Amino acid sequence: MVIFIRRAYACVSIKFNDFLMNIKDYLSREPLLPVSNTTILGFMVSSLLNFLQLVPDSPFQTHPKSVFLALASLVMYGASCDAEDKYTNHDPVYVNIARHGKILFGSLLLASLTSILVPSFIQPVVYIAYIAFNGYELFRWLYKKIMDQIREIDAHLP
Repeated sequence: MVIFIRRAYACVSIKFNDFLMNIKDYLSREPLLPVSNTTILGFMVSSLLNFLQLVPDSPFQTHPKSVFLALASLVMYGASCDAEDKYTNHDPVYVNIARHGKILFGSLLLASLTSILVPSFIQPVVYIAYIAFNGYELFRWLYKKIMDQIREIDAHLP
């Protein structure tokens, strides 16, 4: 029994040391390129869809409104991406609107997919968190625009 324990400890010790060496090697590498928001959204959506496959009942039957909202958000997210690409060389106002649309519809897609996975009494919390996040982003954007206008007016005053 003692020999078995020593061998198990040696095996675990070697594996743990290998694990630490891998982490040290990973951290010593050159930094990776920054990851775009689209990549993160794609990863999160694919992860949520994988979790949805584990649900025994069809989400189309149990949560039809959330599924429709997710599909509509996906279509609008795609339209926002297309608009951003199309108007990149044109008026920056359109690009800014498209970027905000991507944030709005991408986060709505995540919220609606998440609401399918959580129990029904937690679903309102998911949507309230979505509204709070987007409300904060909108408030921050509006505040910045208003402050820029005030600074521009102050610069022209004698």
